[in-house]
Amino acid sequence: MATIEAPESLGQMGRQVADDAVRLVRAELAVVKAEAVESLWGVLGVVLALVGAGLSLLFFLMFTVGTMDEGLTVGDNWAMGLAIAAVILAAVSAVFAAKSGWTFFWVLAGLLLLGFVGLTVTFFVIIFFASGPEAARKGWAISAAVFFAAMVVCIAAAGALAWRLKGGITGAYKSLKEDVTWATQLTKRNANEN
Repeated sequence: MATIEAPESLGQMGRQVADDAVRLVRAELAVVKAEAVESLWGVLGVVLALVGAGLSLLFFLMFTVGTMDEGLTVGDNWAMGLAIAAVILAAVSAVFAAKSGWTFFWVLAGLLLLGFVGLTVTFFVIIFFASGPEAARKGWAISAAVFFAAMVVCIAAAGALAWRLKGGITGAYKSLKEDVTWATQLTKRNANEN
């Protein structure tokens, strides 16, 4: 004859459900903790990339000033003068865009930044192909160009890391919000049943 097991008491089933809920919450908290640690590493990467971009900018400016100082006349530095004007106008345009929210100013700031890059490259190309007394500036220009490239790479890396990080933080926030909502509803339901 087969034996039939007695059904568990409601108290035992309730404890099992509570234990399962506690395990689920702990597992979810472990996932949130892992996502938070990953996000912190991402933030650290963005900060380091921005520090690298800032240092590269500093050295780029120092070597660019050295390159311009070695120029024979103001006409030797026309491209860099325009590049400096473009980056100043881009900053002003970005401030207007942030205050007004107009897309036109964001587009203008982007175009001016592209102009800055183009004029800076033009300045260094002119120096690289110079001959005669202008050739003395090549060492300064090469150093400035290397730091300019490093700055662009660091800014691109910071942007890529920030973009990837944004999705991870948003996902972790949504997951945590759903878990809190679920746990709140579970405790309300348990309180209403008692």
